[in-house]
Amino acid sequence: MSGLMAKAEDLRRAFDGAFAAAPAGAPEETDALLRIVAAGERYLVRLSDVLAVHVCRALVPVPATHPGLLGLSAARGQLLPVYALAVLLGRPVPQDPPRWLLVSAGAATAGLAFEGIEGIARLPAAAVREAAARERRQRHVAGTIADSSGPRALLDIRSVMDEVWKTVAHSER
Repeated sequence: MSGLMAKAEDLRRAFDGAFAAAPAGAPEETDALLRIVAAGERYLVRLSDVLAVHVCRALVPVPATHPGLLGLSAARGQLLPVYALAVLLGRPVPQDPPRWLLVSAGAATAGLAFEGIEGIARLPAAAVREAAARERRQRHVAGTIADSSGPRALLDIRSVMDEVWKTVAHSER
């Protein structure tokens, strides 16, 4: 019986010890980011700022006062103005037609056209917040973050859209 009692005592200690031990650390919080190429540069975009991403199909040209307005397109059953992300970032209008259309999240949506998608990155949320808190050195760039493919600028899509809507409102006056 002593062997059975010893086994029971060992099991009791192991059971009690499991509750006495510090809990395993919670998994690190991460942010999902879209890796894109616009104006030949590599960027990250928070997926929380994105409603959808589509292949950029037909663009219907419209008379435009905004230099970045490429035309209109339909996405998710909605007619959207489409802007060249490169132009909004202060670059020249791309020579080639855009391949991708990012539909911004928010009340007033628009399409942002760009050249390429390189995948999704999951980075520590603290690193993304830290990069976004640093001083802005480029228009619409919330900071720089290094991921597995090297350093990339973190685009502030809300800032891009704010500029678009301010320009539109100003041109309507």
